[in-house]
Amino acid sequence: MTSRTHAPIPADLGKVRSLRRTTSDDGFFTLCAIDHLSDFQILLDSDPTRVSYRSTVDAKGRLIAALADSVSGFLVDPRYSYAQSVLSDAIPSSSGVMVSLEDDGYLGVDTDRATRMRDGWGVRQAKLAGADVVKLLWFYRPESTFAQAQRDLVTSLAAEAADWAIPLVVEPIWHPLAGEDATAPEWRIARAQGIVQSGKLAVELGADVLKTEFPGDLRSNSGVERAGDALAELDESIDVPWVILSAGVAFDEFTEQAELSGKAGASGWLAGRSIWREAGSATTETEWTEGLEMARSRLATLTEITKKYGRPFLPSEKTDSTPDRWYEGYHQLSADDIA
Repeated sequence: MTSRTHAPIPADLGKVRSLRRTTSDDGFFTLCAIDHLSDFQILLDSDPTRVSYRSTVDAKGRLIAALADSVSGFLVDPRYSYAQSVLSDAIPSSSGVMVSLEDDGYLGVDTDRATRMRDGWGVRQAKLAGADVVKLLWFYRPESTFAQAQRDLVTSLAAEAADWAIPLVVEPIWHPLAGEDATAPEWRIARAQGIVQSGKLAVELGADVLKTEFPGDLRSNSGVERAGDALAELDESIDVPWVILSAGVAFDEFTEQAELSGKAGASGWLAGRSIWREAGSATTETEWTEGLEMARSRLATLTEITKKYGRPFLPSEKTDSTPDRWYEGYHQLSADDIA
């Protein structure tokens, strides 16, 4: 277990304040992800093209409102759930809000991917719309033809996020390239190391928080040991808070992942379908009630695990160390900047 007791704190006051709005009072990221697009609509209908804009908005809003008391905040998308849930108060003022920057799908092909950014949306718009944090889904393989463009994307977004004092969460996704067998044991081992290396790189390029895939396979004792080693290496190599994503795995598996990650230094989790899949796909009120009860129970279990094993994000700056008139130089714009 790591010896550090608190997650690293960003240097920028605006980012610190924004991140604290997305954590629990005791400093943990217990966040529910409902930013899914076609993956969410397919829960409503096996053919997502038959799912209307309005029905998607309503289904997401209902789910968000029902789970708001169980989490520290939400990851939402700008098209179906950010403005709608804020204006309807489905997301209450006590909940933090993280908004995704990317659009559905990806550029390229399945075996060589680049992040597809959402037209007409970005860091500046998210900040002005009141979001606390922005998140980027980042397909990355160093051998990919898109590798340099993907690195440039994070660098550019990190600079823009710094200008607007809004935290940037980066979510690296390791995917198989042409000719690779994702079911092969050697590929799984390479994937675990790739997840660690991608996480390191995302932080080097400017991520304020890392949202990471679980770097391992829990189906064997050796797999559990390797996963623990990979998580420890990741934690030791980065100087920002990090959380684990659920990737839609079975809930029991995700609880194991959350415990191992917390022991290694994670400050929480960002979980989606592993939590609310049954409620999200409910077609009757009975199914909705049962699915919602299951989701709330799962969130309570995950929160308990995180608070037992994880590392809190709690600023420790004392007020007597803050210099007088600190604000005079804070994000001052020049005439050229304004022009």
